[in-house]
Amino acid sequence: MGAPYKLKHPIEPKTGDAITEVTIRPIKGKDMRLIDRFQTQPIALTLAMIDQLCQLPDGSDVFPGFADELHEEDVDALGKLVMPSDGDGPTTG
Repeated sequence: MGAPYKLKHPIEPKTGDAITEVTIRPIKGKDMRLIDRFQTQPIALTLAMIDQLCQLPDGSDVFPGFADELHEEDVDALGKLVMPSDGDGPTTG
């Protein structure tokens, strides 16, 4: 099970209940392919990793484009949680 994160600014999807919390699943090798794909686009990479790694508390995937609807505070906090760090410098999120 991944780490929970409570959104500072809940998301109101077009259908269903407000999203107030997500779970961040552990990163896998297939997720790291996004780093190569968005290598020169750090913001796009961060948003793609949020979409890829965040799940609803019941384990289901967030809706497509979830990261696009997040408030900047939540993008910043989630970005720090989903981006791998090489350990030698600042985080990449």
